[in-house]
Amino acid sequence: MCFVPYDSSKIRYIDPHNNILIDDNIKNLEEWEQYGGIAIFFNKDLNNHDSYGNKNDKFIIINDLLKIYDIM
Repeated sequence: MCFVPYDSSKIRYIDPHNNILIDDNIKNLEEWEQYGGIAIFFNKDLNNHDSYGNKNDKFIIINDLLKIYDIM
């Protein structure tokens, strides 16, 4: 597990290839997937929009980090 500043590109810190990113920002997830990573959308209310208003229409959504075990 690694924590990265929220306003930074995650690929600047970690190689996405075959790694998982759980994030609440769709743009981060899209970039992560573009570079070979596995992207999972976190939203505590299980709605399909991030806090910036971007719609999630392709990523698995979870609202509890323990649910990662259910999809792996």
